[in-house]
Amino acid sequence: MDQMRVFEELVLGTRTKRLSDLLMAEVQVVYDARDIALSPGFFSLFYLIHTNGPVTVTDAAAQLGVSHPFVSKMATRMVSEGWLEKVSDPRDERRQRLFLSPKAEKTIPELQPIWNSLKQCLREALTEAQKRSDGGNFLQQMTELEDFLSEQSLSSRTLDRLESAEQKAETRIIGWSSDHRTAFRDINTRYLHALFPGEITEQDEKRLENPEATILATGGAIFLAQNKERIVGTCCLIAHPDDRYEIAKLTVAPDYRGTGTGRKLLLKSLGEARQLGARTVFLESNSSLKSALRLYERTGFRTCPPPSGLCSSSRCNLYMELDYDHA
Repeated sequence: MDQMRVFEELVLGTRTKRLSDLLMAEVQVVYDARDIALSPGFFSLFYLIHTNGPVTVTDAAAQLGVSHPFVSKMATRMVSEGWLEKVSDPRDERRQRLFLSPKAEKTIPELQPIWNSLKQCLREALTEAQKRSDGGNFLQQMTELEDFLSEQSLSSRTLDRLESAEQKAETRIIGWSSDHRTAFRDINTRYLHALFPGEITEQDEKRLENPEATILATGGAIFLAQNKERIVGTCCLIAHPDDRYEIAKLTVAPDYRGTGTGRKLLLKSLGEARQLGARTVFLESNSSLKSALRLYERTGFRTCPPPSGLCSSSRCNLYMELDYDHA
């Protein structure tokens, strides 16, 4: 029996420290596996300077909410290990500012995906702990968090996620091939059934069953996201009169969402539209698809009234345009 749990609130500080030590050790396992000789204990100061720029020890202590001696000792170690450099403040030579060293700057591209994966794994663990505790207090949630991490270690979860993300990052965008007709139809049909059951239109069916005649033959294009031999996403560029092109069937398999695949497909399609001389590219969507709408907005699309007054499909309540004359 874990006596720490028996002692309940009386060992809150000790138990919190135990959890902290466990997490630090797990992060060290991840760093070691990736051949990064950075102490997890340096993260707070390292990340503060990475995100906010150079700081003095006094400013860092204030921003992190820790003591001046704590930051000073950490900074000294980080300088000695080559992660930080100290430079005199030109406004006051008695003050020294801490900068990330060239070694640190060079390592950041390796660290960023690790930090992202750790954040996602910890967020999942915290969410699961809260769910398992069923509204319990902090100690109950801590117990569930410890149990959840004992089922599979944080380091193992993080390394698995990193490997999966790296494999998915190998996704490439290819042009249309009739060899992928079945995959094109299936991925879009599953998407429509999952999000809009019973709302597949006659036009949907024609485009999915015969994309060569309904999309390619009329001056459009079809792009596919391929990872190894699997098709994991699609995007269509459909030609309309007056040099207008429509983005349609931008679909990504559920296990590839959040990997940048949708953005790759959209950018490829927009690049093709520009090559074809498009004046305007438009799309129809639904306001419930928040992630998709953020992607469209980030690539320059703006919401406006549809030219005909209504969207062409009942499942769409949003019309967006990207005007190349002003892009």
